[in-house]
Amino acid sequence: SIVTVQDVGAPVASCQNVSATLGSAKTVSIVAADVDNGSFDSCSAVSLSLDITEFDCDDLGANTVVLTVTNDLGNSDQCLSTVTISESPNEVPVAVDDDTVTPEDTPVLISVLQNDRDDSCQGLVITSTTSPAKGTVSFSSTSILYTPESNDVGTYTFNYSVSDGSLTDNATVTVHVFSQNDALTAIDDHFSVAEDSDPTFDSNNRFNVTLNDFDPDDTDIETVAIRTQPSN
Repeated sequence: SIVTVQDVGAPVASCQNVSATLGSAKTVSIVAADVDNGSFDSCSAVSLSLDITEFDCDDLGANTVVLTVTNDLGNSDQCLSTVTISESPNEVPVAVDDDTVTPEDTPVLISVLQNDRDDSCQGLVITSTTSPAKGTVSFSSTSILYTPESNDVGTYTFNYSVSDGSLTDNATVTVHVFSQNDALTAIDDHFSVAEDSDPTFDSNNRFNVTLNDFDPDDTDIETVAIRTQPSN
């Protein structure tokens, strides 16, 4: 006769607690072998798997993971491990200079933290700024608003400071305010001509209607167009 022996027993899962430190990308990974503490099956090989293998800043402190041990016939056992996640020693953040442009009379919002670097889980916040030679600066924890002076153009700089909660760094922002053509202001004109007399013209035989008109950019008014004809 043939006797079939079948392994119906489950393997034995055995766990150990482990610690891991976040890397420069603020993440860390573990594998099942890290928490295995000699799990076995009496009759066959076993495979190991974890329910959680990736950790980041949200996981600082103690985390419970489940190790599953499975033998060749699919029988399994589980155990719990505590994985303690910590940060690496804090390093000074790196604030990187910023350069931006804006048209005159147009405020510009500058996201200065986008190119700054920090390895801590606290993240960076803006803590202070200096004042530019012209224009005004206001800031939130993540961005800076520069407002140019009215009708002013030029290049202006100011500094800002960032902090990760314990360490700080500084950088410089350069804003280029460029000119744009502002609208002219045309002012009504009044000329008097005596009946049956010749009008008095300028040297080009015309009324100079631009003497009282205004260009904010201080450029000469080159073109005058007749929009309507006189009634008589």
